Amino acid sequence: MHVSPICNIDRTFTHIFFLKAKISNTKSVNHFYQNPVILAKVYKRMINSGEVKSQTDLAQKLGISKVHVCRVLSLLKLDNELLNAVEKIGNPMPTRVVTERMLRACLKSPEIYKSVMFRLSDCKE
Repeated sequence: MHVSPICNIDRTFTHIFFLKAKISNTKSVNHFYQNPVILAKVYKRMINSGEVKSQTDLAQKLGISKVHVCRVLSLLKLDNELLNAVEKIGNPMPTRVVTERMLRACLKSPEIYKSVMFRLSDCKE
């Protein structure tokens, strides 16, 4: 019986990896929430001052989509009373008191507008 020398090779490999253990303390993560009204005013100021030429340029500069820029800027169409109330919360917001999505919904529905105003009145106290 003749056996080829290639068949006698042991094809089992052993690799040892030393990985650094990454210890993270998840309790110390601090979240901050940007105020959507202040963000909209900053975007509008950047466009009006000529820092960027258009919403498309702003989106490219910030690395976000043009749709997101358009949605944030649409918040400026809200009632001045609501804009001022949201702006008084400050930036960054300590908690997610009001979101961009909530405010966009206020453009379409008076009931949601009332609920957001009620929520903001609770936040001030």
